[in-house]
Amino acid sequence: MISTYFTGIKDIILEQLGSSCNNVLIAVAWITDNEIINKLIELSNRGISIKIIVSANENNFERNFQINLILKEINIQLFACGDADTYTGQTMHNKFAIIDNKVLLTGSYNWTQKASINYENLLVINDSNVVEKFTSYFKDLQKKSYLISANDNIGIIDEHIRKQNIVLSICANYKNEILNLISYKYSLSEVLLDKNENELSWNLISVNDEIHFNTELIDRFYNNINWRNFSKRSNVNWSISLLDKFSNDFNWGWDGLSSNQNLPWSENLLEHFYNKWC
Repeated sequence: MISTYFTGIKDIILEQLGSSCNNVLIAVAWITDNEIINKLIELSNRGISIKIIVSANENNFERNFQINLILKEINIQLFACGDADTYTGQTMHNKFAIIDNKVLLTGSYNWTQKASINYENLLVINDSNVVEKFTSYFKDLQKKSYLISANDNIGIIDEHIRKQNIVLSICANYKNEILNLISYKYSLSEVLLDKNENELSWNLISVNDEIHFNTELIDRFYNNINWRNFSKRSNVNWSISLLDKFSNDFNWGWDGLSSNQNLPWSENLLEHFYNKWC
């Protein structure tokens, strides 16, 4: 079955995406439409697996797309395909999506703000043979693409990506902002902290309550931690022994500790550090 559309195309795309129950594969040259991006974020929040291949062109990597899609939604894998120079290089110029391995969307419509006022077309195809061929083509495209984000490496600091000049050039303008956002908001494992120790902002990691610091983790990164910031944390198993363990080596932020309601306040705690409290 094939349905053909020449108007109201964005609404059809949003409706079809919203119907997904399992996974979505997308190969669209440009994705800059905020409504579509927000729909993808919504799907990711529902646990839908999403893979996106876009043209390796800077228009795809403006601030909104980069931060909202790459960073916030770790269930989304984003790939750049083709050459950055769309005038002289080989461009990934497809416009198709596969919903739950059953429904194909394809046509002239790029997922951009401008496309909604253009003369465009969209086909919605329910044909297993056609869907199978496009799925195979998507896999071929993915092999030729550069991974930008993935849930096991947060994208921008993976060694594989470091080797790709196109990805580095895309991310260069926002690298510090992205690293700061990761450091401040995201749950990072010890493996990721260790791997990217010199890239991340430890001033921000020190107040990031998404990272659960136990004694071993504190001990591993004690040279990196901003102790004055760390003293304000809520999700630390605060104890006299923990405070004692590091009190000789570092200057705790005793002003922060003094107002930290998550400490195990007791007469013993007060007396033990009676000359430290602010």
